Amino acid sequence: MAKRHYKFVVILGLLLVIFIAFGIYKLYSNEQEQKNAKDPEVVLEKQNNFIKEHHYLSEGKSNEIHVVAFTDYRCPHCADYHKNTKSKMLQKYIDNGTIKYTELQYPVIDKASKKYEIMSLVLQKHGTIEDFKTFSDKSYQSSSVDNDPVKTLKRVDLNDKEEKNMIDIYKNNPPKSNKSQIKNELKVTSTPTIFVNGKYIKDTNVLEDAIKQEIDN
Repeated sequence: MAKRHYKFVVILGLLLVIFIAFGIYKLYSNEQEQKNAKDPEVVLEKQNNFIKEHHYLSEGKSNEIHVVAFTDYRCPHCADYHKNTKSKMLQKYIDNGTIKYTELQYPVIDKASKKYEIMSLVLQKHGTIEDFKTFSDKSYQSSSVDNDPVKTLKRVDLNDKEEKNMIDIYKNNPPKSNKSQIKNELKVTSTPTIFVNGKYIKDTNVLEDAIKQEIDN
């Protein structure tokens, strides 16, 4: 009887040790995952891989500083960002080769937002960076009026063959939305969301300072 009791206590003790060890391991693993999720180098690597995998176009040629923005053409705050920050401040850094800039659509406003995302994916895969830039400009200006990316596409200076090809792809063989993957893999939940070399920028007012810090590093 005493031996059975002793074995029971030993087994119980071993199980308790295993349970505690497993708990410590899980706690450490979760802390490490959270740390990695916020590590700018890890974030940037994930973003770069995602951009390459899904054929997003980038402006600028710099490999040292990469600004990645997640926007929605139908988001008023994104339209303000495009007009007052991207066009007025970021563009000079793009044009002089200081930064590379990639903008990904993350539809959040309404169903039309997703339609505009799909058309942007078509343009990036079958058009040029200049076509995409023009479409983006027109979308921020008129998407709330057009409510249809086909109408907005027709405002882009494409030849008839290019325009017809893109509209046919959009209507008959559209790419899938990347919204769920962006949310799950890149942890984006709202727009505009902006990163500089994997570092999350909470306020566009400090975006230029963040770029200058990367230049000085």
